Order: sequence, then C-alpha cells, then structure tokens
Amino acid sequence: MTLEDFLKSKGVEDVGAFVADMKSNKLYISSEENIDTRYNKLKAQKAEVDKSVEALTKQVEELNAKGEEFTKAEETYKAQVAEKDGAYNKLKLEATAKMELLKAGAKDLDYLMFKLGDKLELDDKGNLKDWDTTLGALKTDYGHVFAGKEKIEANPLPKGSEGASKVDYSAMSYKERIALYEKDPEAFKETT
Repeated sequence: MTLEDFLKSKGVEDVGAFVADMKSNKLYISSEENIDTRYNKLKAQKAEVDKSVEALTKQVEELNAKGEEFTKAEETYKAQVAEKDGAYNKLKLEATAKMELLKAGAKDLDYLMFKLGDKLELDDKGNLKDWDTTLGALKTDYGHVFAGKEKIEANPLPKGSEGASKVDYSAMSYKERIALYEKDPEAFKETT
C-alpha cells in the first residue's frame, strides 16, 4: 500500500496537495522503520570511511615518496658499486700485467704499461687474454727494456753538444727519459 492509497482510505480528498505540503515542510515517509536514525548512522559511518580513505591516501602518497627516495638511493648505490667494480677491475688488470711483465724480466714497467695502453683484457679466470702474443710483440719492439736483451748502440751525439748519447738514452728508464725531456728538450729530441 502506498501513501496515496492510505490517505484515500482515511478520507483525504486532495492527496496530491497533501503530499506536496509534506515535501515543502520536509516531512518524508518511508516504508522502513526508524529511517531517520538509520540514515544518520549511515551518514556518520560514511563520514568516518571518507576520513579513513583520505588518511590512507595520504599514507600511500608518503609511501610512494619514500619509494622514490629508496629508488634514487638504490640507483646511486648501484652506480657507486659499478664505479668501484670498474676501478677494481682496472687495478686487477694493471697488477696482473705488471706481475707478468716482472716474470718476463721487464725493467721499466711504467714504460711498457704506457706502450700497452688499453690493449689488455682479463679472461674469466683472471688471466690476460693473448698474453703470449702480446709479450712476444713487446719483446720484439722493446727488447732493450727486458733483462738480458739490452740494446747498445754506440752512436754519441755530435761533438760540442752536451746531453745523453743514444747509448745512454736506451739504458734510461721511462722516468729518466721524462726528466731529460723536462730538463733539456733539445737534447732529448737529438737522442730520439
């Protein structure tokens, strides 16, 4: 039974006007019992849920911000690790090469390392790749830098000039050659 049917059964003649007056006076009827109380409880519960959602949204935003910070920190850490790994691998390569050069009887490690440049690589086992070939080429090209393979040329500078002779130059270490170049560039040019 609807409200209109109920009012007609009680003798109300103008049911439409009666319902309109109820609405204008904010009087509402429901088929549910205690609807005002239940509605107010639901409204309060919705307000609490909205507050909870807002608080959780803030927490999610904070966690996302912290996640970004952690991601940046992780990227920085990975970059530092990669940099240190690169430096370690470079030192390991240089140390291995110098040890092998010492075993081969090299006298001037710095000069030979300079001549090798970036040609060296380590294999999976930590050994130098193609070392025998590289060492053979070094001994052929720079044999005077290895023990027992001294190259002596009796080719002194012209008379009247002071400085090192070619014999002296070939016996000099790399550091001594640099010192000669810095001290007397003209004599250095004449000896090379």
